[in-house]
Amino acid sequence: MYDTLEPNSVRQNPIPSFCNTSGVHLRYRPIHPPSHSYNKKDGDRYCQQIHPVIQMPAKDIYHDAVRFALIKDDWEILTDNYRLEFGGDRLYVDIAAEKSITAQKQNRKILVEVKSFLGRSFINDLENAVGQYIIYRDILLETHSEFYLYLAIPKGVYKSNFQRKLARTIVTRNQVNLLIFDAQTEEIERWIE
Repeated sequence: MYDTLEPNSVRQNPIPSFCNTSGVHLRYRPIHPPSHSYNKKDGDRYCQQIHPVIQMPAKDIYHDAVRFALIKDDWEILTDNYRLEFGGDRLYVDIAAEKSITAQKQNRKILVEVKSFLGRSFINDLENAVGQYIIYRDILLETHSEFYLYLAIPKGVYKSNFQRKLARTIVTRNQVNLLIFDAQTEEIERWIE
């Protein structure tokens, strides 16, 4: 059960003690006038009005496998959920990584969007993935970013569905860079540019 806050113990801080700074409901609930009954939904709504929550995208099922595959391939992970901003909008690419290229004495930076293609329709998943890829790529071009963008897909999906004529045509025409990974061994199988 929730503990209640007594009226004289309420902090003078504008952040209620039953909210944390991200707007997530904590164990304390507000004292409501007797005419109102408290329920968790109302408390959460109140917290979010004070502190709007920025929704982070959910991790793809293969996110960690790709992350570990990049690390095995000597990439340094810069961050997960790399934030792209353009015209007041925020988008998040799954992984940002960097690799030192000693022969050229420079670093190569990449952004990787991970997709599982486990939905009901491969074509629908392909539409969404390529559409997302194009939006990210266009933002990178407009902002003159030094990052290269890749779409990470499992080896099995590449060998089956990405060999279809429609998938090959879409990937080629839209110049989608692919990172093919093995989810079992957590290794990069192939880079396709």
